[in-house]
Amino acid sequence: NNKILPMLNASNADNVTDLGASSIRWKDIYLSGGAFLGGTGTANKLEDYEEGTFTPAYDGGVNGTSYQFQVGEYTKIGNQCYIQIQIKGNGNSANSSQVRISGLPFASDNSSPYGGAVANYNAGFKDDGDITFHKGSNDTLLYFYENDGSSFTGNEATNINASLLLHGFYRTA
Repeated sequence: NNKILPMLNASNADNVTDLGASSIRWKDIYLSGGAFLGGTGTANKLEDYEEGTFTPAYDGGVNGTSYQFQVGEYTKIGNQCYIQIQIKGNGNSANSSQVRISGLPFASDNSSPYGGAVANYNAGFKDDGDITFHKGSNDTLLYFYENDGSSFTGNEATNINASLLLHGFYRTA
C-alpha cells in the first residue's frame, strides 16, 4: 500500500502537519478520487466541483426565440448546482402557458425536485416581483410560479422582453 504519511520526529503524527504554508504553497493537486474536508466520514468527501456556462432560453410563456442576451453561469459542488441567469427577449410576445426557462446544465434529482431562487427584475419583467421558481423533477427546466403556488404565465408578465436576472440553486440527479 503506497502512502505518503506525515512524520514528526520519525514517528507517525496525526493532524499536526500542514502541506505548504501561506507563503510556500503547492501549485496544483490532481486526485483520481475525492478530498475529505473536515473529517473522514462519507459526508466530508468532496468528489465533484465544477464551474461553467450554459445558454438559458424561454421554453414556455413566450412566443418567439429572439434575445438581446442569454447568459447562464453555474457552480456545481457535489449534488448542489448554483445558477445565475441573465436573459432578455427581443420583440417576443407573451402567451398563456407557464413561463419556463430551459437549458439548465444538469437534470434535477427526482426525489428532491424543488430548488430555491431569488430574482431581480429589471425594466419591468413583473412589477410586484411576486414569483418563485421550482425545478421540475428529473429535467433541466426552471418553472415560474406565483407566491400562492399557481403557475405564472407569460400573459402575467409586465414585459416579457424585459431584462431578467435570476440567482438560485437546485439539487442534481
